[in-house]
Amino acid sequence: MEKQTATANRIYFLTQASEIRADENLITIVGQQEVTPREDYPSKVIPQRYNMDQEKGRRLSEYQLVYIVRGTGHFTDRNEETVVTPGTMIFLRPGYWHHYHPNPETGWMEYYIGFNGPIFKNFIDKYLPDRVGALS
Repeated sequence: MEKQTATANRIYFLTQASEIRADENLITIVGQQEVTPREDYPSKVIPQRYNMDQEKGRRLSEYQLVYIVRGTGHFTDRNEETVVTPGTMIFLRPGYWHHYHPNPETGWMEYYIGFNGPIFKNFIDKYLPDRVGALS
């Protein structure tokens, strides 16, 4: 029987106390958030590394997919501001400046996953090269 050895193909979940390292394949965060009308956004309970100032925006150190299933809002990057509607998928690359928020009158329901590492980078470079913008 062949002995199993550790490889770079493993995916690890990151805890709130862990640091994000570019050489590890990590699922950094998974979750959902329902934002009711007139509720503060982002939630005060998210980890500090995800805090977003709506005036200054933010840059993440990982990839993220954010899927809006209900409600409306706005997404802004260096190029434009876009209305977000149900079914919008926001794809964020590390270092990509952005901010987004639900419409205060509608709120929204979002699902998100953050990830990083060489497996994810190679996949994205192969299948989503030189992508302009972040909405799909």
